[in-house]
Amino acid sequence: MLTFKKPDLNAPRYKESSVNIISHKFLAKFKMKYPEYADLDYDTLKSIIHTDNTNIWKTIVNERDGVELRSSLGFIFVGSCTNKKKENVDFGKSIKTGIRTRHKNWGTDHLIGKIFYSNYATKYKVKHRYLWGFKGHRNFTRTVATEYPKDHQKYVVVEDKLRISLMFRDITVRRFMVMRANQQLVGYDEFSLD
Repeated sequence: MLTFKKPDLNAPRYKESSVNIISHKFLAKFKMKYPEYADLDYDTLKSIIHTDNTNIWKTIVNERDGVELRSSLGFIFVGSCTNKKKENVDFGKSIKTGIRTRHKNWGTDHLIGKIFYSNYATKYKVKHRYLWGFKGHRNFTRTVATEYPKDHQKYVVVEDKLRISLMFRDITVRRFMVMRANQQLVGYDEFSLD
């Protein structure tokens, strides 16, 4: 058993600088592009975007296959992964007991819920797509953390070193086949001999 040394909470920290895309400059460009919204104010624009984003991440949490973003920007979904190979230290229990304790994820069959973003399987190629990333909003990540253990079997299991684009291609083909089968059943009469 390894003893656990409590981390120094007063040590200097690195903080990422945040960039806010929704600004007054953005609002001015939006009004120039869409003059019919000339009377739109900054607070209303922020609330509209916030409401839309909230609806998107709630759909991601509730739907097994996630969401395809507008304008072919990519896919976001919640997936299940196996526990990482390195130590996953439970700091709360380790500080209380003084012994290094690992997260075992007993409630989720040793699986971890992760948020995946991919823009490789979209219909139109995104320029410099390898530079694109996704960082979830605090409410989104916390909701995933609370909802995932409740129903972890619902989410897609992502294997190690699997290309997400291939997985989405399979999902898209499956949806197409179901839609095609439903269209063929319209007007089908099993008793008709024609």
